[in-house]
Amino acid sequence: MIRMYTRVQRGYQERVYARTSVLGFVALLICVLLWVLAVPSYAQAPGGTATAITPDIVPWTVSTTAFVDEMVSRHGFDGAELSALISSARYQSSIIRAMDTPGTALPWRVFRQQHITTKRVRTGVQFWQRHRALLERAALQYRVPVEIIVSTLGIESDFGQRVGRYMTFDALVTLAFAYPRRAAFFQDELMHYLLLMRDNRWPLRGVQGSFAGAIGMPQFMPSSYRQYAVDFDGDGQRDLRQLSDAIGSIAHYYQQHGWQLEAPVVVPASAEAMVAEPFLKAGILPHTAIAQYKQIGVMPSVPVDDEQLAALVGVEAAEGLQYYLILKNFYVITRYNRSVNYALAVYEFATQLRQQFSLGSVQSVSDSDTQRKAMRHHKSRNHSELKRKPNATQKAQSRGH
Repeated sequence: MIRMYTRVQRGYQERVYARTSVLGFVALLICVLLWVLAVPSYAQAPGGTATAITPDIVPWTVSTTAFVDEMVSRHGFDGAELSALISSARYQSSIIRAMDTPGTALPWRVFRQQHITTKRVRTGVQFWQRHRALLERAALQYRVPVEIIVSTLGIESDFGQRVGRYMTFDALVTLAFAYPRRAAFFQDELMHYLLLMRDNRWPLRGVQGSFAGAIGMPQFMPSSYRQYAVDFDGDGQRDLRQLSDAIGSIAHYYQQHGWQLEAPVVVPASAEAMVAEPFLKAGILPHTAIAQYKQIGVMPSVPVDDEQLAALVGVEAAEGLQYYLILKNFYVITRYNRSVNYALAVYEFATQLRQQFSLGSVQSVSDSDTQRKAMRHHKSRNHSELKRKPNATQKAQSRGH
């Protein structure tokens, strides 16, 4: 009996000891995790010292040091001052999230609903009426349609009402040194931003813009600002916070990228999926003549010059997959923003603006109505284009005579 009791007691003690050991190990593990979380990690700072990476600070990396060195050697910046400025920039985690989920990646039917509304068309027509003289002067000088200027300004910043709430310097530093996927691009934009601020003697933290670092009413990236912004009001400054400069700069941007006045932009098309597939992978730079598309069964919905080069794209419209033959002017719009959705929105919005401005009133227009009206617009314009410009067959016949 005593031996049996002893064995039971020993078994109980072993179970208690095992349970105590497990609990002790768990407690130790929790302590270690809490210690790790409490102690900041470190990255290399200027001068070789270590700096803690906190949620608010962009970590200093080897590429940051290289960037500062280049700004010193190429552009004469003070290395210590620039290092201090970059070290003071606030890390914006919301910017990283926004970059990974761009709005332009939405299906076209959703993107269109968000950007082309009856309210926005009404506001655009009123804006056009209010600033008609300024818009027509820009259109005449740069040979870009008023409706394209107004449409771009409306989609970019709601006609100058929404220019962004992010501190541009913090946004660009975050993307340049904490977003590896596009670090090279944003380091270049940060360089242009620093030069833009220095050249204009503007305070580094005096500019707010989009999460991607775009600035002003037209939402120009700093490199575009330096290259394409114009002083359209003649006050001696290229200030994209001012409406006149914003309007002139949008028109100038399109002109410099090759806008062709009176030329078509995009044409709805029909095609079998198997025929269209290889062309959808060929990019958006126009590369194949309309005549060749027709030969393989990609048919434009309205007349268009057979010699025109085009690329084929497909978007998720309300009725299903919709194909478009995109022409040179469409490609020019994608130089402003490389998204097909964006360029298509600019074009459709511009078409509605022109129609409603001509009517003098704004009506509610559905997606399908817009496409039908756009096709009629193309048809009338392309018929006149074809009358003015003979096609290849007509040219051959005239040479034969």
